[in-house]
Amino acid sequence: MIRIEASYLLRFDDICPTMKWSNWELIEEILIEHDIRPIMAVVPDNRDSNLHLEPLDPKFWGRVRRWQAAGWTIGMHGFQHMYVTCDPGLYSNRWASEFAGLPAREQREKLERALAILRGEGVHSDLWIAPGHSFDRTTVSILRELGVTSISDGYSISPYTDKQGIFWIPQQLSEKQILSVPGGKPSELKSAGVWTVCIHPNAWTRVEINQFRQAARRYRHLIRTTGEIRAAYGGRQRDWRDRIHAAKLDLGRRLRLLIEGKTDVRIEAPPASIPACAGSSRDASD
Repeated sequence: MIRIEASYLLRFDDICPTMKWSNWELIEEILIEHDIRPIMAVVPDNRDSNLHLEPLDPKFWGRVRRWQAAGWTIGMHGFQHMYVTCDPGLYSNRWASEFAGLPAREQREKLERALAILRGEGVHSDLWIAPGHSFDRTTVSILRELGVTSISDGYSISPYTDKQGIFWIPQQLSEKQILSVPGGKPSELKSAGVWTVCIHPNAWTRVEINQFRQAARRYRHLIRTTGEIRAAYGGRQRDWRDRIHAAKLDLGRRLRLLIEGKTDVRIEAPPASIPACAGSSRDASD
């Protein structure tokens, strides 16, 4: 029998003032009930109309400050959640990005403005979460200069610190891999490593929320906080297992990009939706 040693992090994406609060209120009750302290990917200045789902909550930033005070991790989820280039960057499997492919000057301006909003609201974040997983090495370099030294992304099995001092927390799973169909079997647990589950609460149905309630109870003993993960893995370097795992996943990503194709057109005045070069679907990795 394999002894389970893996740890899990829960990351909730697309957190903004106009998110689907009717879903979130139910989900937050579950998190509080089980003392789960997740990563909250907050969009500093949301302009994506796809995230205008319910009336704006005027007390949004007060909520974020309460989450932070409760030990939840606040991640900076891009700037405005607008895809403006047709560049997949380092980890995206689609040809769309808010940052990848932009000149350093433009990226720096966006990142500085995003951080200024968070800090102005009394929110501290040193964790980067790119919309659609799409950012490039220029983004990473500027983040480090601005004091953001952790990134929730990548394909390694366990977190590691790179040569530039960036702490990478891999993000490998979607909510589909923790929510089993009613009456079905629970997802197979991993035997080692740290596995971040990317969750999009705005898209969940009531059935999925109930499935999450069951999953939270079932997996609670394996769910960690980013503080616990940093204490356990801070300073660790990548090993050969991380590199092989990353190479396999990156090959699949590149094959998907080749199959989908692209348009070599920069979107100067981006629409609210994803650029045409990215295709029409919004998958679980947004």
